[in-house]
Amino acid sequence: FFARESSIAQTRAQQRAQLNKAFWFLIFDSGGISFTELSQMDAATFYECLAAKELYVTAIKDKT
Repeated sequence: FFARESSIAQTRAQQRAQLNKAFWFLIFDSGGISFTELSQMDAATFYECLAAKELYVTAIKDKT
């Protein structure tokens, strides 16, 4: 049960990260997120942030 729920949550986080890609890239281009901001996120936003960071790193690698 929990593994299935986790994979669904991860998929949704990746979808939200893709939809909000421009926002997240702006955040990561300007220095990233502070520990305080991370600690105040709910789980859904945190996982979206992780997925967005993966997108960002992949985009940077593709440019080089």
